[in-house]
Amino acid sequence: MLNPQLHEVNVQNDEPRIEPYIGRWSERPIAEYKPQSLIMKATVLAGIRVLIALDFKHTYHGPIKGSEMSKELLAKIIEFRNSVYKDQCPYLQSERQLKIDEDFRLDARSTHFYATDRSGKIVGCLRYTERPYEIEGLTEELSGVASDYEDYLEISRYIALKSAPFVSERLLFFSGSWIWTQTRYRGMIAFCREKLKEHYRRYGVTDDYIDGPFFVKWRQPKPYFIVTADFDQIGSFIREKYLLGNLSWKSKKA
Repeated sequence: MLNPQLHEVNVQNDEPRIEPYIGRWSERPIAEYKPQSLIMKATVLAGIRVLIALDFKHTYHGPIKGSEMSKELLAKIIEFRNSVYKDQCPYLQSERQLKIDEDFRLDARSTHFYATDRSGKIVGCLRYTERPYEIEGLTEELSGVASDYEDYLEISRYIALKSAPFVSERLLFFSGSWIWTQTRYRGMIAFCREKLKEHYRRYGVTDDYIDGPFFVKWRQPKPYFIVTADFDQIGSFIREKYLLGNLSWKSKKA
């Protein structure tokens, strides 16, 4: 089970301050990790911390278990989601969807991350959910697919305002690095439209990890896709592209 503890990067007077990274290492015995894997994790985590610290306009919050979150904070997160969904995804506010949310206790069981601007306004959020996943309440076909990913977390309600550039990427890195290093879960599974599917490709997800299309009749008649990714796979890609990319490019030009 997830055992979230608060970890925030605070920005005060334009000076970044990173709180101690509190939490446990994976539940897997340390002996199961190869030295190369441990070094890669440490490298990626350090790089992500720097990336977050350099964002002087936003503060990143989490992990926070939904069942331990204040009613006021949860209400703010839901209000933020609805402000985006009312025009783009109205079916996520339908009675049928709200019943799935309630029956599966999605927000209460999920681990949440979010970002705020200097005024405290929420500008981005996402959540990770253990099984049963949200998609298991959509169709029988999807319920069957979900059973193959018992050791994955479902990522959903992934939103970032266009007026807050780079928050989407940093929020994903910030949350994913915690899940990767502090829990026993192998990877993530996402049920998403074409646009978000292409977004995940930027972080090393290939066609081998994309399944679909799927259709949900009571939602808009556009295809969905299931995207899965192992955290080790994503971490290695981020390390090569975002942390070592410039060094490799310079070496080739030398």
